Order: sequence, then C-alpha cells, then structure tokens
Amino acid sequence: MWGACLKNELCVVLSESPPVISKPTENSARAGVFNRKRLVLLAILAVVVVILVTAVLLFPRNSVNSVVPAVLPDDANNSIPLGLNYTVGEKMVYTSSSIVTSELDDSTISGAFSGTQSYNSTLTTQVLSFNGETYTISQSSVSEESTFPSLKMDVSKSRFYSNFMVPISVFTNLNSNPALSALLATTEVKAGDVWQIPVNTGNSTLGLTGNLNLTFVGVQYLTVDTGTYGVFRIDFQSDNITMHMNLEQDPIGVSALDGSITQISGQTYLEYGTCRLIKAENRQDIIVPSGGTATMVTQRTLVEHTLT
Repeated sequence: MWGACLKNELCVVLSESPPVISKPTENSARAGVFNRKRLVLLAILAVVVVILVTAVLLFPRNSVNSVVPAVLPDDANNSIPLGLNYTVGEKMVYTSSSIVTSELDDSTISGAFSGTQSYNSTLTTQVLSFNGETYTISQSSVSEESTFPSLKMDVSKSRFYSNFMVPISVFTNLNSNPALSALLATTEVKAGDVWQIPVNTGNSTLGLTGNLNLTFVGVQYLTVDTGTYGVFRIDFQSDNITMHMNLEQDPIGVSALDGSITQISGQTYLEYGTCRLIKAENRQDIIVPSGGTATMVTQRTLVEHTLT
C-alpha cells in the first residue's frame, strides 16, 4: 500500500497536489530509475514538508512597474493584523528552489540515494474573484521535469496560515485541536508573540507528534525583484517532532524511519496588511535512528507581480 502511494504523486502528504504531467526523456529506462530514487526520498521528506503545494495561497500585490511600499504605522510592532487581503486581478509569480542532501542507506530504504540533488520550480497564481470571504484563484506550477496543470480553487480569508511556509501537515488536525484552532482564530498579534503549535497528525501507524514554535519578530521593509514591501517576519523552530511509521505493508522499507526526529527551522516574510508571502526559507532535517540523515533547504521568492 505504501509503495503504491509513493508511485502516485507522494499521496501520503501531498494529497492536495494536482496530478503531475511528466515530460518525456531521451533515455526512459535510466530516467525511470533516477526519478524513482528521487520520488522515494521526496516521499520521505513529504511527511513533514510540502515542496510545491504550500504556496496555494500566495498572492501578488501591485503592478511590478509601480510597486508602492506599504506604509507601516507607528504602532505596527504593537499590532500586526492577520487575515488574507488581496485584490481581484492580481497575478504573482514565485521561484522556488530546493536542495536535498541525503545520507540514507539504500539497503534499508529501497531507492534512497546518498548525495545532493536540486529541484527548481515556478509557481503562478492569479486571483480571479472574491465574494467577501472567499477568494477564487487559479494556480499552475512548472518544474524542470514536470508541469502541474492549472487548477481553480476557493480559499478563505481565514487561511492566512497557509502562507507561513511551514509544513502543511502541521495544520491537518485543525478541527480536532482546540489549542491550534484558538491560535488561528486570532485576528492580530504583537511583535514578540510566540505561538506553540501542537503537532499531532495522522495516527500511530503514520504521523507526526511534537510542537512547532512560531515567533512574530516584528515589522520591516523588504526589497525583492518586484519592489519594496512592508512586511512582518515570522521565525519558526520545531520542538521534538517525531515521525511514526509502522506500516503492515512496507515493500521499500520506510518503516526504518519510525522514531526519526524531524528538525524544522526557517523564516517567513509576509506583507503587512495582506499576509501575502514575499519571501521565505525553511530547512528540514530528518535524523534516522539507524544513523542516516536527510536534509532539505527550500527558498521561495516573489519575482513577478502584476495587476491585470
């Protein structure tokens, strides 16, 4: 069952991902083996991080030719509003890069590789309409090897947390976790506030437990390719997040990862007043009980921003 899941677009965690349309290669036999090794490692990392999907709610700002920095109020550090506020017609383009370094043992986990590989992609999002509470958006993504077809979806203003650039699995128990629900119902924070998010996803067979701490550092101006934005910064750091993988059917040996410690850290810069992602970097380290490790560093930056 797990092996089949790995071959169907990493469905353990990336269930929200659109189907991948792979580009043909000149040597399909060699490419098949190489891509299989990539998919296995990405499936492992996908338990704690979504590479391409967590940007579903990343929206643009003003025209790339006339970006006007948000004016930060004098008391911005004392009151940072939360909630999505976008403009219909916005189009935003992000570039993302991920560097994966693995020292996993191929004899333990079938298809695992040892070494470093890189992945680059471009995400395009357009805001199509807004009914006062929900945005309808169109999103497409292209990587070096595959293309995600354009999808249309509805996004609530209250889902600002999707722009935090932390693993989406952290929020999968939102409806059953009163502490997490209370945090995400907050309409504003102050510089220095810390959220301790309890992580308890999945079950004893397949899931994660632990905590993730988010610190709202404060406000500043940040310049990227599209211009200068007034942003607030969020630092995040994991606390004893443990992986549970006890599969009855485990043809490729991923149960060897049971008990692995996942260390997550990074920074996110959201536009003040819109909670729109401007720039982010995160790092995930998986420490396997047998001594193996896997690390992924991901960066996402706004590179194009227009209003149609």
